[in-house]
Amino acid sequence: MQSDWNVKYDYARTTLGEFDNLHSDHVKNARALKSADWGGRQAPEDRSIFDFHRDEFAHFKQEWEKNRGAPTYVTFLDPDKRKADFKREADAMDEVKAYMKEHPTYHPRHNDWVLEP
Repeated sequence: MQSDWNVKYDYARTTLGEFDNLHSDHVKNARALKSADWGGRQAPEDRSIFDFHRDEFAHFKQEWEKNRGAPTYVTFLDPDKRKADFKREADAMDEVKAYMKEHPTYHPRHNDWVLEP
């Protein structure tokens, strides 16, 4: 087991939920959560959600460590961090697509070693 399994479990359980029934009386960021893209895995199958959503997870973990006994962990989520994670990943895909266009002999997962880290 990893030392941070408990925060990862709480993060996964929280982010996989749907927030349609949240009430702003109980959750201060309910409106932002309802309008953001939540529910489901929201990451490529070959990527960890903790890596794909690393900014959001880092924020969640920081809040979780401050207040482990919170009645809900939904308030630890930050829609802006989530949007930043999606933007970073989209920008990275644009770079890969540009590289592939310039290097037609590159084939993903077959010769990944040609990409600079």
